[in-house]
Amino acid sequence: MQTNDNLKITKAKLYPVSPLDALDNYKRVYRINHDGTILERVHLDIAEPSYREVLIFQHYLSFMVKHFECERVGIKVNSRDKPWDFNISLSAGRKLHIELTAISDNPQHFKNNKSEERLLKWKHEKLIPFYELEKLAYLFPDEKLELALEKLKAKGVEKNDLVKNLFYAKKTIPISRMPLPQESLSDILKEAINKKEEKKHDEKSKTVLIIDNRTAAFDLPDFLTSVSELSDFFKKTSFMEIWIYTGYASSLDGRNAEYSFIPIKCTQKQKYVLEKLARKSKEGMYVWSPNASPK
Repeated sequence: MQTNDNLKITKAKLYPVSPLDALDNYKRVYRINHDGTILERVHLDIAEPSYREVLIFQHYLSFMVKHFECERVGIKVNSRDKPWDFNISLSAGRKLHIELTAISDNPQHFKNNKSEERLLKWKHEKLIPFYELEKLAYLFPDEKLELALEKLKAKGVEKNDLVKNLFYAKKTIPISRMPLPQESLSDILKEAINKKEEKKHDEKSKTVLIIDNRTAAFDLPDFLTSVSELSDFFKKTSFMEIWIYTGYASSLDGRNAEYSFIPIKCTQKQKYVLEKLARKSKEGMYVWSPNASPK
């Protein structure tokens, strides 16, 4: 817990182990609750959605090989989005699919994330198409910015013209009102999994489903409670494995990264290994970081 004057900020249970200055591509988020308490979260911050998928895929492979394979494993990506997100072959001859989906507390959270990702994509560019500048001004309104846009319009600037990026290298702290979740976490998880179950893709029994946690209100105890509540539902699903992924930070090559995987459905071998690792931790969790060793 950190104290700044009389302001108390509590770190979420789902939080990176390494010091933040040792990490890249992360976003700190502060949630102010109705009782005045403040919870700090750290989220993986990647502007391009398709590249976020690639990083999650790489993190899963690193996690899998480190903990569940007894020797070095060669991995070949056979296809992308045909129809599963990734089709891979392991050097031992085994083939499997990786499918990703995302969950959030409510639609507004997804909208906020997309807006912030759009800003992150453009804030490092000195020039920007005028229509993109207008869009960012709509998403992040500011009186001075509105006046600047009116002057550009008066000069006859067209939609596709490149103009000076008024967000370039500008420090921004987006603030938004986040309604409380309208659905329980258990219902959100069931809905996300059922949508993937309904797809008529073959070989679900050879498919790993990874749920990208983009929620703001739910923390580790909520996920553990939901996983326990839905244990019978998970057993009946067609997928070989199901994991909840929470990303905190990552270098663009995926190596210097921090993330959490919560098992929803896994193989007997994986269950044995995870239980063995968890027993070594006082909190029943095993934490591994490239920058910090677990105690």
